[in-house]
Formats: sequence, C-alpha cells, structure tokens
Amino acid sequence: MLASSAFISAAEFRDQCRQVVRISEEIGDGWTLRNVDSFDETYLVKKTILSVPSATFAFSTDHHDNREELARVDEDEGAICTAVQSLITLEYHVTYSESYGVPVLFFNAWHDTGALLTVEEIWSLTGIPTSDPWSFVSQRDHPVLATPWFEVHPCRTGEMMKATGRRDKYLVSWLSVVGRDVRLTLSSEYVLR
Repeated sequence: MLASSAFISAAEFRDQCRQVVRISEEIGDGWTLRNVDSFDETYLVKKTILSVPSATFAFSTDHHDNREELARVDEDEGAICTAVQSLITLEYHVTYSESYGVPVLFFNAWHDTGALLTVEEIWSLTGIPTSDPWSFVSQRDHPVLATPWFEVHPCRTGEMMKATGRRDKYLVSWLSVVGRDVRLTLSSEYVLR
C-alpha cells in the first residue's frame, strides 16, 4: 500500500471500483466494471444520454437530423415557443495509471447519429476551462481500446488528492471533483454508504 493519501495502488483502485459498482447497483445509476484479462486491466464504465439545447453547439451545423423540436406554451403570452434539443451520448471510463499511481478519467461523446462530437463541441458541452482547455484535457488512445478518447490529465491528481486526505473514499472523492467539469455527477449516496 502506498503511504500517502495522494496516490492509491492498483489493488486499492480495483477494490474501490467494486465498491462504486456495488453502490451503483443499489441506487441504479449505471456504473459497470470491465475486466480485461489480456491487459490485466480493470476499469469502470458509465454511459449517459443528455438532452441539451442545440445552441450549445454553436460551432456545428452538421447534425440537424439528431434534433427534435420541443414545444411549450408560454402561459403569459399564449404563444408556442420551440426549442431545438440535441441528444448526446457520453461514455466515461475510469482506468488506473501505473505511472502516476492514480485513476484516470477518459470520456467520449456522440450525437445520436453516431458522429463523434468535435473538439469544439466538447468544449461547449463541458465545463472545461476555455482559456487553456488542453492543459486540463487531451485526446489520446484509450489504454485498453486503443481508440482516441478524451483524457482528463492525471498529472495533478496526486496533489489534489493529498489535500483531501481521503484514502477510504479516494475514487469517489476524485470523481466528484474531476467529473463535474465533464458533466459527470455522482450521487451523494456514494459518500453516505
């Protein structure tokens, strides 16, 4: 076991992944565990579908077929207002970095047509700081799937986690901080159980 609360071992990571999945099964929020024996790799997976205003994607006009018109009655004026919504699938993978001794969050996003979101659409969809987004997220091959995914940089994870002083809920604490910038939220049940 690593002595500092800044890092966790691969065994601790796997144990905490199993804890997340156990709680997820109890509350029904969709985390699953994948074990890839040929890579000796265990990682968490969560997929979610968001309905977001199409204006979120100010950079793109290529995906009109994935939008649905939503109508509502404006009670004050009696007029019908419409809003165009885009359905986005976000998939998150939490892997373990032996090099850094910390978890790493990978994510990808697709329009309901199957087209990947562009980098600009990712910036628009997430809360990633726009002044220098590449300092927070980069695109690289997924360590198991060997396909391009976005990765939340692990280089400052140890420093951030040392400040929390938490080892028992390391993975949950970390996910609750880094996840919010990429539209990944955790139920408070993960801390309470």
